[in-house]
Amino acid sequence: IIQCHIQNDQKKEEVRLEISNDTHKTTLWKKDITILYDFNAVFIPPKEILSIKNIIKYSQTAKIKDFDDTYLDIVSYIENPREIDDNERLILFRDHHKYDFYNGLVRLIDNNGGKRAVFIKNNINYEIDIVAEGIRKLGIFPVLEKAGYLTKKTILFVDEPENSVHPRALRELMRFFVDVSKEGVQIFIASHNQFVVQQLRNLAKKHKYSIHCYSLLKEKEKIKCVQFDLKDKMAENPILDEAISMFDESIEHA
Repeated sequence: IIQCHIQNDQKKEEVRLEISNDTHKTTLWKKDITILYDFNAVFIPPKEILSIKNIIKYSQTAKIKDFDDTYLDIVSYIENPREIDDNERLILFRDHHKYDFYNGLVRLIDNNGGKRAVFIKNNINYEIDIVAEGIRKLGIFPVLEKAGYLTKKTILFVDEPENSVHPRALRELMRFFVDVSKEGVQIFIASHNQFVVQQLRNLAKKHKYSIHCYSLLKEKEKIKCVQFDLKDKMAENPILDEAISMFDESIEHA
């Protein structure tokens, strides 16, 4: 349960958010109003999952605490696809070539009563554990969509999408996120990467599309949160500061 107070210019209001073990049932309480939202929350952790899902399952059976519940949730989604209405499906996935991050497709196929992921290129299936980690990481999105867990009713949390991803593919991934968000998916991204922030800034300006950024700045013993809309500006943030510092250093030693 998350409980907080929201202060605006006129009054102070209390809001409580209750998320049950079933991530498809989330309740927002505000004063005397209770709303049950029909959406599912999906958290994409920094590590890729497709090639290690059996290890994740074993760790749960053996009660080994190597992976938290976010990894177990993704494995459950992969192995238990669900039927959804066509109007819930994201339109952009109908064009399989619009976001071709790696010149091929990642798909789930049947495997002794379960599911396993393969990378398909030139009509040849490659086992997912022998392809590059960046492919395995980016492949989770079409897999989740095919399984019925990445839809217009999804709230998507992505932690450090830049891990093991080439900058060119990372920029394309940001385009993908923006297009997905335009179909109604709310996305929260945590990142320390200049390519992520700058590409989102470029897309926000190009499409005149609001992308809100929250930058945490340490000031002495306190943490200050700076909020800004990338459509309007790129405010001070430690990622940009470090990129500028590196550029200055390269000029100095040119």
